[in-house]
Amino acid sequence: MKKSTCEFCLDKPNGIKPIFESAHFYVTPSLGQIVPGYLLICTQQHFISLSQIPQDYFSDLKEVQERVRRVLIQEYYSPIFYEHGPVKERQGVCCVDHAHLHCVPLGKDLLEDITQFLAPTEIQDISELMRQQEKGIPYLYYESSLKMKYVVELHAPILSQFMRQLAAISVGKPESWDWRIHPTKETCEEVAENLRGRL
Repeated sequence: MKKSTCEFCLDKPNGIKPIFESAHFYVTPSLGQIVPGYLLICTQQHFISLSQIPQDYFSDLKEVQERVRRVLIQEYYSPIFYEHGPVKERQGVCCVDHAHLHCVPLGKDLLEDITQFLAPTEIQDISELMRQQEKGIPYLYYESSLKMKYVVELHAPILSQFMRQLAAISVGKPESWDWRIHPTKETCEEVAENLRGRL
């Protein structure tokens, strides 16, 4: 998917004005609000995953991430963060080939749920995702509410919206995982109104 056809570049993920913008990223409510306050941190420039962004973007990303973490804890629950990371277009790892970090105020950890299916490896810093681009291996990135960071190298396909499925099951709403079927646009607008100017 090229920038000229990427919905994250053209209309933003939900048609709502971002609630926060930095030099390299913008923050917006995610379609498919499994829990209220579900946000996305998206790159301003078109990259297909965080493994592609320049090294010097990561300091900005981490600052935005901390802003998001703080306000989600204040307004909702402690968040987890994750990314389904392709290293080339149309790899089937995520629904949209534009770098975006999911920020989900679940108030609980999903590491045990992930390890039932995959084998995460702990990493020290999110910038280590650049290695996946160098290796040419798609990945799942997961950061717990305690800021522990993990990567899973995906040598075989996984379920579509795998992390959304786990999150939906964890809050007792297993049917809500697919944002295309359950876009929850009204909740997105409520979250945007609640958080705009707070980050």
